Amino acid sequence: MKKFFSGILFILLFTFLVVAAVISLYMSDIYKKGVDISNINLKTISHIYDGKDKEISVIYNKEMIVYTKISELPKYVYNSFVAIEDKRFYKHNGFDTKRFTGAVLNYVFNKNLVDRGGGSTITQQLVKNITGDNEETPKRKIREISRAMYLENNMSKNEILENYINFIYFGQGAYGINAASQVFFGKNASQLTISESAIIASMPYSPEGNNPYSGDDAKKRLFERQKLVLKEMNEQGYISKAEYETSLKQNIVFKTNTDTAVNQYIRLAIKEAKEILIESGLKNDEAEIEKSILSGNIQIYTNLNIDYQNKLYQTMKSYFNGNIESSFVVTTKEGKVISAISSRTNSQFDRVKTMKRQPGSAIKPLAVYSPAFDLGILTPDTIVTDSELVIESGNKIWSPNNWYSGYRGDCSVYDAIGQSINTIAVRTLEQVGISKSMKYLKDFGITSLTKADAVYPLAIGGITNGFSPFEMARAYNVFNNDGIYKNISFINKIIVDGKTIAVDKDEHRVISSSANDMIDACLRYVATSGSGGKANVQGLNVRVKTGTTDDLKDYWISGYTDNVTATLWVGYDKPKSMNFSSSEVASLWGKLVSKYNK
Repeated sequence: MKKFFSGILFILLFTFLVVAAVISLYMSDIYKKGVDISNINLKTISHIYDGKDKEISVIYNKEMIVYTKISELPKYVYNSFVAIEDKRFYKHNGFDTKRFTGAVLNYVFNKNLVDRGGGSTITQQLVKNITGDNEETPKRKIREISRAMYLENNMSKNEILENYINFIYFGQGAYGINAASQVFFGKNASQLTISESAIIASMPYSPEGNNPYSGDDAKKRLFERQKLVLKEMNEQGYISKAEYETSLKQNIVFKTNTDTAVNQYIRLAIKEAKEILIESGLKNDEAEIEKSILSGNIQIYTNLNIDYQNKLYQTMKSYFNGNIESSFVVTTKEGKVISAISSRTNSQFDRVKTMKRQPGSAIKPLAVYSPAFDLGILTPDTIVTDSELVIESGNKIWSPNNWYSGYRGDCSVYDAIGQSINTIAVRTLEQVGISKSMKYLKDFGITSLTKADAVYPLAIGGITNGFSPFEMARAYNVFNNDGIYKNISFINKIIVDGKTIAVDKDEHRVISSSANDMIDACLRYVATSGSGGKANVQGLNVRVKTGTTDDLKDYWISGYTDNVTATLWVGYDKPKSMNFSSSEVASLWGKLVSKYNK
């Protein structure tokens, strides 16, 4: 038995030595090849084009970076990066053994590489920036370590750190510390305070997630990260305790963000482009895509109608007062998103795809009436009854209320939809069946439903997460295509290194042509004789449905003309009641849609 274990031990030791030798030879070969430092000044550019193939943006060109020397900066500015990114930077030879060991264990047990566990040194991060080598394998990590050691032997620590802070991405299109200082504080990097330096050093960790212009949650994450940076700077001796305490108290004032209509669309298009690249298998993760889009030779062809986008933005910006927000999405019948406004103010929070809000009665054509027509349960002329309804579920009793007091008795389905009667919508859902309704919603392209939504309040928009305006526009576009679902997209095509990436063209029938004719007629009735009357535009064949949530916290209107489908949402980011009527929102929808036809 002793000989057996001795044999096993010998085999394991021999295997380890062989593996170590192979790795050493591989690392030696990579080291000898070195790193072409001139590659840090990449000349590749990414372009974005509108729906007419006219260039509307050059995303990134490293030759435009204003290079800042370390000697021009206060020590606390560049040491803020050392403190949070690589505390043993001045001691290691390119990679940190302690961090590397932790990263290996992280990969073995969690299947995550060093980068996601915070294991890369500043030198390694610079190597990735120079080489663009983003392959997610242990072999790539070995290459990175060898190259980092090469840089350490051929550049001084100050040169490495100087290049690092000049070429990393900070968000808002800012590459390099000086660009970031100008974008966020309107000053040169040499003028940053300790507290502001900690803010800047907090951004590379998550450029989009910590963007202070992306809403309160992002700003909160940024300040939490800043406190950590300041704490590390103090503990590592880069600032005194007095400087630490003073910096914590400094009031941070960001430069006023001036957004444009086209920029709003571009951000949404880039976001979708990332999703497409991942789905295509061409890119593996967000970090690799960020690198490719923002510093690679990529052409992104969008469906943007610039003139229309600018008209919409100006109209929406002046329509309401105060900090009321709104979102508007317009797609052609064919599925080309020609315009999308995610904010009427300067906020950069995505209210087109990321924001989810309860849809109110705008859900009724999708979840209730078109399924009922498709299943042969109702027609628009069917007489239905508005009366008290009590639903028992276990020990719970629920009764839907109408937006008006009392009940109106018998009426046609036309009137039930036109006057948005809640009791009839819930009764119809009973006939359709909740599970069937949920399936129809999925077929309409609604992706944000949960199992908890399979209850009767679904009929009147009582759901867990809500819908995004993008989802609503995509769903209503089914009605504008004879009952056929068509994927809608900001992107027409993407060309990466000469290879064209196609956009998903998913099409499938959701409801029958005859059922679609019925819901189409009902939505036309809403626009001419119902709650959406203010949305009607002379000369356009408008079909719409309005939606309002409890206490007037959200206003929706979704519908279409013969040419386009559009969804409008209005409300506060932190839900509270609004002091104007849904008819004003319907009127705005009509104004916005009519501008496409002028």
